[in-house]
Amino acid sequence: MHDYITSPTFTYVNRYKNESDQTFYHFDCYRLGSLDDFVLAGFDEYLYEPNSWSFIELPEVVMPLLKKNVCHVVIEHKGPESRQFAISFSEKSQAKS
Repeated sequence: MHDYITSPTFTYVNRYKNESDQTFYHFDCYRLGSLDDFVLAGFDEYLYEPNSWSFIELPEVVMPLLKKNVCHVVIEHKGPESRQFAISFSEKSQAKS
């Protein structure tokens, strides 16, 4: 992939394809008010589409939809030249209680 990657703050989602025909969805949920807004826009259909990857900025509103194969990356600003990264991964589906 040789496109410039930009934040989709005003469009909610940017779509990219690479040379292997994989699709990358880059979401920015900053302006979403609720999970219903995400679903009504049809974005939930992109999350587990075959041969695709979804990257979500500010995912708190859509967390209930993220059930399997989820990698969480938290970037904390520690100073002008310093960042701390925390990464966790979950492969399995989470059962509802």
